[in-house]
Amino acid sequence: MASKHTKSFKDSMSMASDLIHDFVCSPCQEDKLNTEAKYFCGDCSKYFCDKCLTFHSKLFKQHAVLGRKDVDKWVGQGDALISCDLHPGKVIELLCEDHAEMCCHLCVSLNHRMCRTISLISDLAKGVYKMADFKQLPSNVAKITTSLNQVREVRKKNQGSLKTSGKSMLTKIKDLRKSLNQLLDKLEKRTVKEMDSILADLVDTLQKDIDSCTLINDQLKALVDTIQAQGKDDESSSYIGFRKCEEKMAKANSLLQEMSTKPELTVTFQSDTRVTQLLCDIKTLGKILGNPETPTGHQLSGQFRPLSDRSRVITVKNKSTFKPDTRVTQLLFMHSLGKLQGNQETLTGHQMSDMKSSEQIRPLHDISRVYTVKNKSTFNVNIKQDTGTCIIMGITELPSGEIILVDNRNSRVKILNREYKVIAQYDVPQNPQDICHVTGKQVAVAVDCDDPVRHEVHFLTVTAGTIKMTRKFSVDHDCLSIRHHGDQLYVGSKNALYLYTTDGKQVKKMYEDTSRRQTVAQFAFNQDGKRIYICDYSNRKLITTDNNGIILATLQDPDIALPYGVHVSEGGHVFVSSSVTNTVVQIDQEGRQKLATLVREGEGIIYPHAVWYSTHTGRLIVGGVQDDILVMELQ
Repeated sequence: MASKHTKSFKDSMSMASDLIHDFVCSPCQEDKLNTEAKYFCGDCSKYFCDKCLTFHSKLFKQHAVLGRKDVDKWVGQGDALISCDLHPGKVIELLCEDHAEMCCHLCVSLNHRMCRTISLISDLAKGVYKMADFKQLPSNVAKITTSLNQVREVRKKNQGSLKTSGKSMLTKIKDLRKSLNQLLDKLEKRTVKEMDSILADLVDTLQKDIDSCTLINDQLKALVDTIQAQGKDDESSSYIGFRKCEEKMAKANSLLQEMSTKPELTVTFQSDTRVTQLLCDIKTLGKILGNPETPTGHQLSGQFRPLSDRSRVITVKNKSTFKPDTRVTQLLFMHSLGKLQGNQETLTGHQMSDMKSSEQIRPLHDISRVYTVKNKSTFNVNIKQDTGTCIIMGITELPSGEIILVDNRNSRVKILNREYKVIAQYDVPQNPQDICHVTGKQVAVAVDCDDPVRHEVHFLTVTAGTIKMTRKFSVDHDCLSIRHHGDQLYVGSKNALYLYTTDGKQVKKMYEDTSRRQTVAQFAFNQDGKRIYICDYSNRKLITTDNNGIILATLQDPDIALPYGVHVSEGGHVFVSSSVTNTVVQIDQEGRQKLATLVREGEGIIYPHAVWYSTHTGRLIVGGVQDDILVMELQ
């Protein structure tokens, strides 16, 4: 082994033996003996074997001596500055320049046998007090300790901010749970209200049959009693009574025959399992987000900086935020907790079509789906009372599944069954413009015409296949489009969007653009009502605003030239129809880009004004300037 100080090194190694001890008896070491120490005297700062301790104890009876059971307290009790970190009982005497490590004799024996350059500390330490680095040591240490203190304080503040973040996130989590509970309560109330409405219709239907039977029964009894009271003296009266009885019995037999063909009215509830399925699938209500280094006992980024840069304190702010899983909230904006299903005569008397696949509640993954058209069909909605080609301006759907159309040219509201056949109609004043579902069996129709001047909202109620108007109110502006959201009514004019109560009181103007002739055609809300999609017909674009009228996004696309109809499904999908290009597109929920073109020119619709996605059937319905509506099954 080559060395600068070969002789000194050999002297220092002369007492080494094959036995290696963590602690060597100090007196024995002075006598060049390698004896394991079993005791340590803190007052003397020396180690002793059993033999040497006997002499020590006779001389220094008051000294505190620690045995092997307290060996962990030995470390540092001696000269800590010169003690080896790896072997606390040994003194640092050597420097391995190959590894730039200070060593004791054990270190050299165990770890540095093959090193080429090992020097004595005593030789290297000569003149240390004159070294510039040694003189600057106190100031450099002061800088480092100042930086450490600063980092420590920053970390303490960070701890406080994390605790504050935790409280804030806990509040958000509890608020989310509260909002979910409120949504579930609303769904329950809405489902119960729908059930009560359907049951009431069924009870009314049965009561009509009961009243018919009772009436004929009473009439027959009265006729028989009258005939029997006549006696045999008035044959003419008896004959008249006889003929009337026969007529009534014929009616009774006809009624009985009709009743015999009617099945027992039933209604069942099929729960929507999507919410339960989602709650079983997700592990938490959202994500706890922090900066990348937070979760794993993070370290200060980067390598330790050079001394000249150590005065600059690195501050890494560890922030945690809670990002809720919006899938649950989004899903809870569905209409009800399930479907009420009945036999053929249960729901407004219309035939239930055999569409098993489409009758299933749409699967959970539909929430983020970009749709394509699986197949399409057209259905004629023109009836014999119509005087012209249909112009379908608005479409909506009742909770029980009936589709309701507004036919502008023929001034009619039409109800379709699930086979898309007109089963009922209602004549409204000139030029009905749009329609929306309000609650239960109630819809609202926007009516607008110039001669006579009429700007009105009509409320219609659908009961057992019949339609009647229950009330109406007037507005002091054009009434061209209408939507209901959050127990409030929204009415669009040509250039503005207004908020009304359902009683007809104007609350405020929400949005206005007077730059062109018709900047507000139809509009639609997303599920939580925080985003409004507005068809800017004249400017050929779709505007997305918040519920304060602040524009969030603008979308222009060749397939959205002169957009007129817009609809948001219960799953959050946005569909837009463009009358001049004869197209229907799906756009993203932000209102920033087109996702798919579902209908192109020549594919079954002319001047599409209204579009509606039926959650009951999974079909997209489009109405325009033609007698047929276009119905598409999406996938």
